[in-house]
Amino acid sequence: MQISFDNTSLITYPFTAKTVAHDSASPRDVNLFNLARQRGSILVNAEYKPKTIKIAGNIKGADVAELEANIDTLKELLSRQGKNLDIEYASGTRRYVATVVNLEISRDFYHLSFVPFTAEFIVPSGIGKDPTLATATISAITTAQYIGTISMVGTTYPKPMITLTFSVASSVSKLEFLANGEKISISHAIIAGDVVVIDCENMQVTINGALVDYTGIFPTFGISANIYDIEITSMSHNYALKIDYYKLYI
Repeated sequence: MQISFDNTSLITYPFTAKTVAHDSASPRDVNLFNLARQRGSILVNAEYKPKTIKIAGNIKGADVAELEANIDTLKELLSRQGKNLDIEYASGTRRYVATVVNLEISRDFYHLSFVPFTAEFIVPSGIGKDPTLATATISAITTAQYIGTISMVGTTYPKPMITLTFSVASSVSKLEFLANGEKISISHAIIAGDVVVIDCENMQVTINGALVDYTGIFPTFGISANIYDIEITSMSHNYALKIDYYKLYI
């Protein structure tokens, strides 16, 4: 298993990670609405909270002086905040943006060439991701309504970036994107050469990089097949569609 923090390996000399506790799911915060004069509650929403990952192993050195120098090296490495913790898993890599909140170095008198350590990482987002971007593309869409399907992979819903690149745009006045019953609308003049981006991660819409107003809400995509509907109000148009997303894991 490959393990690295801020592009520095934790499994090659002088560090040897022996255990990596990251399989457990992130804790979930459930918001309930209590019913008056009735049994039970209504689930309002449930969101994943920060995730804790523990890595334990050894720090090594050829002698006491080198061991102590390597202890300082690890301390400096793990003092860095908000860095990528990459863990090989399921024939891929899970990447967590993490910060160490506790580093324990359990040194006893007989530790002359090695010393055990345990590092506790906090992942504020509670989510890990595959660092490889997944992409679906469709070219030359000319119909007023286009209905497509995209199947997404992971263990929690992704937040994709939807890009529409117009090669033809005659009197385009409105663009609507609908998925899973949630719709976002852009009422803005669009001309040939414009690139419209619906960024579900950062919750913003841009045309050629400039922020524009929108109405509605950003669609939520689920794991497995998602049916989406794009409607364009225009005299004529031709655009290429690209949907980019990262596979997310709890």
